[in-house]
Amino acid sequence: MPMLREHFSTDHRSHQSDWLRQQQWFIKSLHEQEKRNDKAEKLQDDFLSLASEVIAATELQIRELEVRLKTYHEATTAALIDNRVKLDIAERQLSYLDAKLHDFLEQGLIMEDGRRVFLTADRSQAFDEFGAEVSNDEFDYDQFPEHFYPVDSRLDDLKARGRFTQEIEDLENSRDRIHEFENFQNEALEKIEEGNLTEAELEDLSSELDDLMPPEVAERLPNNIALSNAPDATAIFTKNANPVATAITPPSSQISTYDPMA
Repeated sequence: MPMLREHFSTDHRSHQSDWLRQQQWFIKSLHEQEKRNDKAEKLQDDFLSLASEVIAATELQIRELEVRLKTYHEATTAALIDNRVKLDIAERQLSYLDAKLHDFLEQGLIMEDGRRVFLTADRSQAFDEFGAEVSNDEFDYDQFPEHFYPVDSRLDDLKARGRFTQEIEDLENSRDRIHEFENFQNEALEKIEEGNLTEAELEDLSSELDDLMPPEVAERLPNNIALSNAPDATAIFTKNANPVATAITPPSSQISTYDPMA
């Protein structure tokens, strides 16, 4: 009986050992297959990248980019016109307030940073020429003389002046961004007209256009025009130029208003 038990025990260990070896072999086989797939995918990517760098862009791809540029130009023009209208209105409102407040602004005390500051009648608060509150730590209220022009009745006008000043600054920054985008569009057209664009260069142009596009332009694009809509530079190769059989195909404002009578 002891020999029989030993026999079955040995046989059990033998089967267990075989099962472990099979599992180890299976895991090793999976790892090797993953390495082969990764290597094949890298070869595919390297090949497609090299091909896009040396293969000329097709006439269809260039034509599609030209159509996009035309659409972008129209949206850019609309954004600039809208910007100019809003800027004109804001500048007129600010000019009106400057004229209305001219005499009062002359009575303000000057802070170290050049802003004019005004005190309330009860001397408890101070405000700068743009309607922003100035603490006593920023400017000592005791510097105001006994008789001064209190800011109370002018505070709403000062705050409106601050809003229009900020709006003008924002609109000017927006205009600069739109012009920068407009200039890049012109540069892209020049590159197309020069010819000899490669797939990679065409894709870079398309990506840069989308990266530089200001939101003021993007919101004026037709609904059927999407960003990053340029043809995939690798698309024409994945069907016909697969160097490895197991390779995986790479995945493809509104105008502020101010009532001067308020």
